[in-house]
Amino acid sequence: MAENYTPKLLEIKEDIKYVEELIVKQEELSKELQEKLDGINTMIARTRDEGHVSVLLHTQEKLHDNQKIVSLEIQINRAKLEIKRIMEKYESV
Repeated sequence: MAENYTPKLLEIKEDIKYVEELIVKQEELSKELQEKLDGINTMIARTRDEGHVSVLLHTQEKLHDNQKIVSLEIQINRAKLEIKRIMEKYESV
């Protein structure tokens, strides 16, 4: 069956698989960042030391920014995946 695929279609299928795997990894990273962010939020709520709170707030901001970047990368890769699936649809015709 694979021999019926054009080289371009095979390339598109490989790209789709790669992007799907990338999205899964990015979603896992997003979950890890959220868990760390939740932990930092708990620490901020429990600490009384203002210096410690300042460091935690800085860490919280960095984690939030990283989480936003990962979220945007996921959105970009989902758009790429949609484009590849459209290309696959018309390449296989």
